[in-house]
Amino acid sequence: RETLIKKRKQSRLYRFDADPPTVTMQRLKGLTTGGLPTFIDFKDNFGSSSNIEEDNLILQMKKLNKKIVFMGDDTWEDLFNSSKYFTRSYPYPSFNVKDLDTVDNGVIKHLIPEMKNENGEWDVIIAHFLGVDHCGHRYGPSHPEMSRKLDEMNDVLKDIIEATDEDTLLAVFGDHGMTAHGDHGGSTELEVASSLFLYSGGPELGGHKDNINVKPFSYLNVSKTIIDDTKKLFDIKRVSQIDLVPTLSLLIGLPIPYGNLGRVIPELFLHDPSSNEKYSKGLLKKYKNDNKLAMMCADLTNFNQLLTATRLNAHQTHQYILSYNKMSNALDLHDLNTLDIFF
Repeated sequence: RETLIKKRKQSRLYRFDADPPTVTMQRLKGLTTGGLPTFIDFKDNFGSSSNIEEDNLILQMKKLNKKIVFMGDDTWEDLFNSSKYFTRSYPYPSFNVKDLDTVDNGVIKHLIPEMKNENGEWDVIIAHFLGVDHCGHRYGPSHPEMSRKLDEMNDVLKDIIEATDEDTLLAVFGDHGMTAHGDHGGSTELEVASSLFLYSGGPELGGHKDNINVKPFSYLNVSKTIIDDTKKLFDIKRVSQIDLVPTLSLLIGLPIPYGNLGRVIPELFLHDPSSNEKYSKGLLKKYKNDNKLAMMCADLTNFNQLLTATRLNAHQTHQYILSYNKMSNALDLHDLNTLDIFF
């Protein structure tokens, strides 16, 4: 809340909607491939082979020689071979729901030193905390232990923001929500709903004007019973979890994973030229007799990155649909012809 208010132009908050099933392994698959794992995949959460074979963010990072550091919930190592994908890895066992602190303490131990390059260079850090999830399973969201864990996470987040340099984008999100009893896995509103918080240590994030409402955090007062009314809990823009995949891909400079079904978060590709003083003065000087034309040029420049990102995203999705249809014949000729009109 404090960062959203004090650093308004550098931060954004979204409601972050998951697709069921809302279990961790399927959510991680969706968050890295942009696809839609189903309940058929639910068995993967319980020890069978679960390596991700589809194109995904981690694979694309590795192909471009990005240095990836991982820490936290060892479910990630079930999905990605640590020796193959991660420059450094600090996994901690995740299956004991009575343990609220081991994974989190491990992440806290390594995260800030890694951010400060004390152990070597990095391009991407993945830090997966687990205590809040385990606390929900063991005690429910209204227990004093949940207050303790949320206060701890709030303090950690302050330290992370303080350590975020001007070349870093911080993304903080939950992979699922939880019911009033602390459960998840299904498709109820409270299970699919979480939050996505973005913070830029340097450049402003676009489209901040409509995103200052911090009312949703009122529901984190866990001394009261959570009300199953998401209209009261979430009064902000909604994005799908899989939308993070093409968004991060293009912001990092990666190809969008082949099977992605998400769409870019548009305002993150809008950059106000007026925030660049040198550029703004150049436009005003060039069109000194027509300020209206100068501002029109600024607006067109502002949309250029968004149009490019949207086009790349649409092209990737189109190619995937065509490939999928070759195998399934799910689309009739009329639908295919309609697609061809757009492409």
